[in-house]
Amino acid sequence: MKESTLFSGMRTYLGKIRTLRNESRTRRLLCNLPLSVQKDIGWPDRDDDRFRRNFR
Repeated sequence: MKESTLFSGMRTYLGKIRTLRNESRTRRLLCNLPLSVQKDIGWPDRDDDRFRRNFR
């Protein structure tokens, strides 16, 4: 029973890491688009300015 709990916890942790990596990759992709395209899609949002500075 403990092994299944351990694996469940590991699966949850790895899922969170995968989500963070995917979000980071998406932000980098959006920040590398031409400024005109970013403006058309509304990127960056007001709350995302700090992320834009980190990826430029």
